Parts: sequence; structure tokens; C-alpha cells
Amino acid sequence: MKLSTREIMLAWVTFMVVLFAATYLVCKPQIAKWRELHAEVMVLEERVRSDRAMIDGRAEWERRLGELKKSVRPLPAGKGEATYLKRTIGDLAGQSGIALRDRRDGEEVKYGGVYSLPITCPWDGNTAALVKLLFELESHDVMFDVKELTVRSSGNDQLKGSFTVYCLYVGAEGQ
Repeated sequence: MKLSTREIMLAWVTFMVVLFAATYLVCKPQIAKWRELHAEVMVLEERVRSDRAMIDGRAEWERRLGELKKSVRPLPAGKGEATYLKRTIGDLAGQSGIALRDRRDGEEVKYGGVYSLPITCPWDGNTAALVKLLFELESHDVMFDVKELTVRSSGNDQLKGSFTVYCLYVGAEGQ
């Protein structure tokens, strides 16, 4: 049996279509994996670029940390940090006319020789006293930073709520 040129060409094209279809079906899961890996590589490359930028900016970060250490006052020696900071906040609240019901300190975090200690304070008072206390806390060097504040009415121009003050101080090794 002799095949014509047309039949040979048709058989060849059919064979190639079947070959490409089989290759696609076999490689389809691998192509999806390659795409996922490529996306992951792109994310990791971006993270490496970001980390390199942070490493290259280390001198700037160290300079800023040095400025922060200079502007944060060291605590008096021999006193418990949490006790001293709670008493200082209580004194400022008393001068402002705010009654603090309880002061709870959180977990201390260390950044080089600088420490951060969150203190949560439930309070009672009026609007003017609250504004005065917040102003005093924010203007107390860089030692106090009010990050969370809740306020609700308790009737007769009185307010109650709580605030969280993040207290910064220099440890003994950071001085």
C-alpha cells in the first residue's frame, strides 16, 4: 500500500498534535508548580531587596537610636522601673485632676539599651482634666507615649475610660 503525500502530511500533523497534547497534559501540573515557584521567587527577591535596604540604612538607624537614647532619661538607680513609672503617671494624673483606679504594667520590650514598658491605667475625670493629663504625658520628654485611649460618659460631665502609656527608659547598660 502506497501512501500519498497528502496522507503522509496528515499523519505527520496528527502525530504532532497528539504529541503536543500528551506533552501538555503530562506537564500541566509541573507548569502550575513552576508558576508558583516563580511567584515565590519574586516575593523572596523583593524581601531580599527590602532587607538589603534596611542593612544599608543601618548607620541611619543607629544614629536615630543614639538620638533616642540621648533624649530618654535614665531612671533613678535602685528603684523598680514599673513602680517608678506608675508613680510618675499617678503624680501627673493627680496634678491634672484625673483619678486613676488601677495601674497595670505589661511586658517590657528591649530595643538595644532602650526599654519600652506599657502601663494600662483606668481613669475617672472630666474632659479638661483628661486633656491636661494627655498634654502632660505627651510633653514629658519622650518618656511617655499614649497609644490607646478609651473614653465613655459616666454622667454629669464626668468621663471614665482607660489609656495605655508606653514608657521609654534607658537601662543601666545603655547609659
